[in-house]
Amino acid sequence: MFFARKRGGFTLIELLVVVSILALLIGILMPSLRGARRGAKRTVCASNLRGIGQAMRAYLNDNRDILPVVASLPSIPMFDPPRPRIADTLRPYLEKDVAAEAGEVKVFQCPADVPGFDNRPAPNTGRSFFQTEGSSYRFNVELYWLMRDTSAPDPWKTLKPTTLYNLVRDPRMAEYYRGQPSEEQIHLLRDYQPFHGSKGSTQPINFLYVDGHVSDLER
Repeated sequence: MFFARKRGGFTLIELLVVVSILALLIGILMPSLRGARRGAKRTVCASNLRGIGQAMRAYLNDNRDILPVVASLPSIPMFDPPRPRIADTLRPYLEKDVAAEAGEVKVFQCPADVPGFDNRPAPNTGRSFFQTEGSSYRFNVELYWLMRDTSAPDPWKTLKPTTLYNLVRDPRMAEYYRGQPSEEQIHLLRDYQPFHGSKGSTQPINFLYVDGHVSDLER
């Protein structure tokens, strides 16, 4: 009597077919997975900006609606004495989100703001914006153009205390917009860089607007 010999495993050709199919599936799925990760980071970033917007409103309520004067890039001071960081200015108005030992305000950290994302010059080469500026988000210091004391020797250094209400309604704002802008069109903070795409690409930047909503702008 003859007995059929039991098959011990896959043949080499079968293994190669399986490996090829797996490689094909990975190639199809990887772009989707990368897109999902970017989308998740972008969502966290937008949530951070909404929280910062609430802190900004609390600050304005305590300071008669007068806009804070902060540095655009704190790691490279432009004035003497240096202007404070936006993260430090709003720290008292944030929920318990502060890493006290590190002195960092985590809500100011976009998860996509990582070291090496942007080719930054010295002294910030190879470092993230959060690491050097204490924030992944840049305050809209262009608004200070309307606060300059033009009678002072250095108008940009000497800013007149100005309420956000009056700033938004200043007729000179129309120079930057097609007509007088609304609170939905003027931003307070934005990502320092287009963090939510691959390095070197021009991807959406998240913006926090005066009315408190967060949106992105395709570049």
